[in-house]
Amino acid sequence: MYRKIIVPWYDSDRACLFGATALSACFVFALIGTYLAIIEYPELVWYPVLLTVLSGLVLISIVTRLIKRAISNPSQ
Repeated sequence: MYRKIIVPWYDSDRACLFGATALSACFVFALIGTYLAIIEYPELVWYPVLLTVLSGLVLISIVTRLIKRAISNPSQ
């Protein structure tokens, strides 16, 4: 009745932090790619923009999950 909720390994804090770090690197890579695509290949700028948007959305989702978890369990 008062047991702790079992979190799957792919939703653990460590896995979320690793994913957020990897997505941050992907986000920066996509921003640099967007800048370079505007200069060199303006017809292909949609690809790095899509990568920026998608990685940003998933990064926001992971960070929101970590913040909610930190607020609900302040003792950890």
